[in-house]
Amino acid sequence: MRDFTGHFYGDVTVGDGVFFNRGCYVAAYSGLTIGNHCLFGEGVSIHDENHVVGRGFEPIATRGFEVKPIVIGNNVWAGAKATILQGVHIGDNAVIGANAVVTRDVPADTIVGGIPARVLREVKESSLPVEQRNKATEAIWLKDTFILPIVKLSAIGQVNREPDRNKKSPLPYGANWHSNSNGHRLKPARLQQLPQYLSDTPIIDP
Repeated sequence: MRDFTGHFYGDVTVGDGVFFNRGCYVAAYSGLTIGNHCLFGEGVSIHDENHVVGRGFEPIATRGFEVKPIVIGNNVWAGAKATILQGVHIGDNAVIGANAVVTRDVPADTIVGGIPARVLREVKESSLPVEQRNKATEAIWLKDTFILPIVKLSAIGQVNREPDRNKKSPLPYGANWHSNSNGHRLKPARLQQLPQYLSDTPIIDP
């Protein structure tokens, strides 16, 4: 959970293994239930409340709110900047595309996207062998955890370096070890494995 913001006034239940990426926002005034092993990408917003909208000259800000609980099933993945609005029920194994706005129920085992979100296709079992999927997962983890912080730091000349232990180090400025923002250490030998993972392993099903 990174840079998470929330307002909780109703009953909130969150299952095991739930992950919120940076910049997520949750407003739970009525109630929110999240199942197990759900992933929420950067900037996802969940709102179980909305302004009362109707004809008339009364300012919207003074009309109050209407609230309806949200239920999110197990193993749901919401892409970056998706918005989930009041009263919806999202079924197990559903995938919500980036920037989608969910205004109605999402069936289990479906992929939805768009504004408002609509069903694009069903979720099918991956055709990739488990070994290849695990390699792809590790390759992405290596990139996100180590490569990007190193690239960003080296671009502005602020890579922390320690005394060289290997003159053939592939890292910037000949540094043998680098710390990323989480304090992990990466050996050059581990870093050198990334190109092979990326070239030999399909990351997405064809």
